Amino acid sequence: MAEPAPDPDLASAEAALRRGCAALDSGDVAAAQRWFERARRLSPSNTGVSILQAASLLEADPAKAIQLMRDCCRQQPHSVQARTMLIVCAGRLGEIALARDELAGFLSNHALPDDPSFRIMADAVVRRAGAAGWIALGSDGVCTIAATDAAGPVRLALDERPLRVGRKPRPGALMRHSLPQHWRRAHRLSAALGDAALLGSPIDVQAILRIEGFVAVSPDWGLEGWAWHPAAPDRAAELRLTVHDPATDATTEHALTADDDSLVLDQQPQGLRRRGFRVPPADLPAFAHIHVRGVDGRDLAGSPITIGRELRASRRAAARIAHVYSLRPGTRPAAGEDADSWRLLDATLLLPVARMKRPAPESPPRRAPLDIVIPVFRGAGDFAACLASLRGQVPRGGRIVVVDDGSEDPELCDAVDRAATSGAITLLRHAGNQGFPAAVRTGLRHAMAQAPRDVLLLNADTILPQDAIARLRRTAYAADDIGSVTPMTNDGTIVSYPAPDQPMAAPQGEALRVLDAAFAAANRHVTFDIPTAVGFCMLLRHDCLLEVGGFRDDVFAQGYGEENDWCLRAGHFGWRHVAAADVFVAHTGGTSFGVLKTHLIARNLTLLNRLHPGYDRLIAEFCARDPLERARHAVDLHRFQAGRLAQGSVLLITHDMGGGVARHVETRSAAIRAVGLRPILLRPGQNGACRISEPPDGHTVEFRLPDAFEDLVRALRRERPQHVELHHFIGYGLDIVTVADRLGVPYDIYVHDYATWCPRVTMLGDGDRYCGEPTELQTCIDCIGRNESRLQDPIGVAQLRQRSAGWIAAARQAIAPSRDAALRVARHFPGTAPRVLPWEADATVARRVPARVPPPLPGTRLRVVVPGAIGPDKGYAVLRACAADAQARDLPLEFIVAGFTMDDGPLLETGRVFVTGRFEEAEGASLVALQQADLGFLPSVWPETWCYALSLLWQAGLRVAAFDLGAQAERIRATGTGVVFPLGLPASRINDLLLAAASPSPAPSRQSVRSRTS
Repeated sequence: MAEPAPDPDLASAEAALRRGCAALDSGDVAAAQRWFERARRLSPSNTGVSILQAASLLEADPAKAIQLMRDCCRQQPHSVQARTMLIVCAGRLGEIALARDELAGFLSNHALPDDPSFRIMADAVVRRAGAAGWIALGSDGVCTIAATDAAGPVRLALDERPLRVGRKPRPGALMRHSLPQHWRRAHRLSAALGDAALLGSPIDVQAILRIEGFVAVSPDWGLEGWAWHPAAPDRAAELRLTVHDPATDATTEHALTADDDSLVLDQQPQGLRRRGFRVPPADLPAFAHIHVRGVDGRDLAGSPITIGRELRASRRAAARIAHVYSLRPGTRPAAGEDADSWRLLDATLLLPVARMKRPAPESPPRRAPLDIVIPVFRGAGDFAACLASLRGQVPRGGRIVVVDDGSEDPELCDAVDRAATSGAITLLRHAGNQGFPAAVRTGLRHAMAQAPRDVLLLNADTILPQDAIARLRRTAYAADDIGSVTPMTNDGTIVSYPAPDQPMAAPQGEALRVLDAAFAAANRHVTFDIPTAVGFCMLLRHDCLLEVGGFRDDVFAQGYGEENDWCLRAGHFGWRHVAAADVFVAHTGGTSFGVLKTHLIARNLTLLNRLHPGYDRLIAEFCARDPLERARHAVDLHRFQAGRLAQGSVLLITHDMGGGVARHVETRSAAIRAVGLRPILLRPGQNGACRISEPPDGHTVEFRLPDAFEDLVRALRRERPQHVELHHFIGYGLDIVTVADRLGVPYDIYVHDYATWCPRVTMLGDGDRYCGEPTELQTCIDCIGRNESRLQDPIGVAQLRQRSAGWIAAARQAIAPSRDAALRVARHFPGTAPRVLPWEADATVARRVPARVPPPLPGTRLRVVVPGAIGPDKGYAVLRACAADAQARDLPLEFIVAGFTMDDGPLLETGRVFVTGRFEEAEGASLVALQQADLGFLPSVWPETWCYALSLLWQAGLRVAAFDLGAQAERIRATGTGVVFPLGLPASRINDLLLAAASPSPAPSRQSVRSRTS
């Protein structure tokens, strides 16, 4: 059944963190570790929680503390606290080389923290590593140097140019040295003491200076944004505001500091110190070009900004706008018109979304030579992979034009220079970073400077499969009015596969070749009209470029949306934009902008809707229709069919709700595969769909039911199914057994619960109590009238039982995992004799369980562990009542839930329950074992058909208590590995029986006394 969702308000990481800190303050380290572990499970990305947990583990388990901090540093590479704790943990474990390397890496890219303990730690690492000393650089240009001895003079060099240092450091003291004024233009600072390099050298100067941030126009036409120093997170970012007023031709510059925590525009990520800033509209002209830059001289994301809050463009101006952005050399605004005014006009011009009819040409379009334009800024590895993928694809007369947009990445610059020197590319280089739209514009101007050329615009983080360019060019000239062509990809909004809202990792190597081949085979020569191209990879026809003009470089800042604007303008000239459904290009995505991508997209979507009223509606209508779904489905089906086995298959019909059903289906799939057949899962999807796939992670194909039912049957028939296994029918909304009838093969029914006769599935009636299985049909009908059906199907009780009886009668066999479940099925469907086939071999699983439960040590509590997801069916009410009774009577008894519950809060408040939080199935037994429990408890109040939680407790070596009900009781009795007691006992009696389950014989010696407090 479905797992109950945790309550984020009551079972919060913050509450667990407070409990952990309180336990740590009181000296109870073991309890603190438990609470910190819970907090981390509830909030795995919370750096602060992991740091506290690592601190509590320094003595007991430094290796685990190191792993926690490594994970933290991967998630938050700029977290000073996480990196410091990792270094401390490494030192505590004696891994001096790790501590040295982590300290060196931190100092190379971060300013010296304003924390004396960091310097003490750095000195200790340097001494233990036998290094000469360490160096750090602040964003003010001051070096801090610490030496273990004064064996030689300090030698500094900026970009290999030696600096003059007039004094020697004193051992054990900090030496400070100010760099010359030109230091901000440098890239590397090298430092040595005599002939020995200082730890932290070489320092990445630009990393120390870098400021990241975002700025946008506020609703009242002011400015607001955020900024921070990644290299010095605790320091407020200093900015420069440059405002040009075209009305007066005056430019002013102001200092600006991002120091307001209340103005952060997004939810603050863990470990970052993004502070906000605001410029009120009264401080800005009505019309202005604005730059917001950091002290490093770089524009923040979203800058530059054009504000024209009172400007109204006329329709007459709209007719002239194409000329302003024309690629034809020599084009200028009309006489007497200021260029900046035109830029302002363009930023506020309204061009409603429309596509004009294009007149038929007098002759077919003439093909032009091709320029492949690749703007680059960072990501040397991505660029190298992209360039390599173009090898052998560039058509005769084609050129690869790389536009270096002022990159300061030495590795990328070297790669670009080598490619240019070898003649592989034509290199165009901006003196400084101008943003992606400007880089594109530079490439387009170069392409159109002489004879107009087609342009394939590529992001540097794309990889093209072989023959992709030829297929894109073929599509571009398939019709007279095609202005642009976009391929399919793994991450490209409307052209994404497997779905527009489900981007996937970029396939590489053979995986890309195979996927592209599937697109080429499944969608040969298939195209779809799309509202706009997608800029990661788009082929622009020369005649369309000549008529429409280039990309705007003054509106969209660093990028996102500029290609949409171009496409919408092209629509006014009658040009179409199409997706080539037979080409797949891999796209890494987000290389240039990283975490700023979300902000830029939101900013530029607002601009697009302001520039082109109706844009949102256009995209929404396209996404609702999603014509590309047909192409995706064809590829899904092609990929699925590639796994076909000549021996045939077995179809497993199941639900999509996880739990024990999913676990057993996984086991059955492995068994089917072991005998040479192909397991195929049929599961319900959303909105009346169903999906077929090969477990565990095979290709999925979706079919819309009931319309595509015949397509589903045809697809399955090709797989030559030998038989069908019906594991569950919830979620389909139709008689799913008819699939087996249409396939003409036998089917088996597997009993996982009681949904075949009880719409409540687990036979829990009023008050979530076991109903006792009344014989009167009307009693069950009345129950469903009072209690919600869980079948997701409006079928009535009588109709359900009649349908199920027909299913069972026609089935080859019914299979139940326990004798108890088989008897219940036979009682409700007379004449049925289900075959009993246990899901697991109990004799093997229960072998490690001891013969008795050792009693708790004097003065401690009996620890009882309850595994899994505890909701009403699994006995949440019972557990809560038992915890309350243990608290009220001050019993030597406590409970640990190894998992989560429907509402952790009331349980935790009793002081007698601890809840670990969610866990992965593979770690279940180890998590239970870590709780050092004395006894397992299954408070489940329905007659389970198998109960994997019982197996989990046995794997942890625990005897188990459960109610005398269902498979759980049957299995405990058969193996003699626990106790069962009647269902319906009061909590006080249950607690007494749990305590009595501990053996009265002397307890075996224990190596350590455990903490018995929660």
